Amino acid sequence: MNHRIQPVVRRLKAIQNVGIASAVQYWLARRRRPNPNLGNGNGYETVTLTPRNARFPLYARIGSSDIEVYRQIFTEREYECIDDIKDVRRIIDCGANVGYASAYFLSRHPDASVIAIEPDMDNFALLQKNLASYGDRVHMIHAGVWSHDTDLSLRRTGEGNEWSISVEESGPNEHPDIRAIGLTEVFNRAGTDDIDILKIDIEGSEKIVFSQNYELWLPRTRNIVMELHGLECEVAVDLALKNRPHHKVHPNEELTVYRME
Repeated sequence: MNHRIQPVVRRLKAIQNVGIASAVQYWLARRRRPNPNLGNGNGYETVTLTPRNARFPLYARIGSSDIEVYRQIFTEREYECIDDIKDVRRIIDCGANVGYASAYFLSRHPDASVIAIEPDMDNFALLQKNLASYGDRVHMIHAGVWSHDTDLSLRRTGEGNEWSISVEESGPNEHPDIRAIGLTEVFNRAGTDDIDILKIDIEGSEKIVFSQNYELWLPRTRNIVMELHGLECEVAVDLALKNRPHHKVHPNEELTVYRME
């Protein structure tokens, strides 16, 4: 395709995915600059976005990475690769950020409920606002996902990168930021034997999550959609799944999908 035509095609697809009004909202939000005299004390003000693939309005912080996350999930529809999964009832969203993926899943699967887990307090506050309208279909947990119960410390890569906040197990002389929650406990809270979609985007912690105790929850998982952060993480996941029949695909640059057979 001609390199001059490609940007036009991408814009047309984005408009088709989110609708004209939401495309304009997104375009304006991307070009706005933070106003330090407004916002919630962190220099952020929020804008409202209404993509056609979300049942309720969503909110984004100007000057944060929210707009980029919104672009991936709604204008590019990176989770379209698992739209074909049928009879979805239970979803777990690990690394839920501000709730855009959860909102997409809840809107796509009207009979489903979601457990959304996010470690960063500012992200979690906006997650609560973005998912409040879904009522009791959502259970939100302020924690870091890990392989076992422990204390965690947050690691931030820089201002404006709210989507790439990672966690590490706290050292003996370090004051922890948050508690961890193991996926076995999350599955038990779901109150069902099986999870239809397990979404994982936890900035490298997947290496830990798939290193131990996975045998307690992995047999209860139908589909996993994951952003892998490096070869070590991919190897850890592949080793955990080696004795479980599955089909592994890379539908786009960001995601890996594991469908259990």
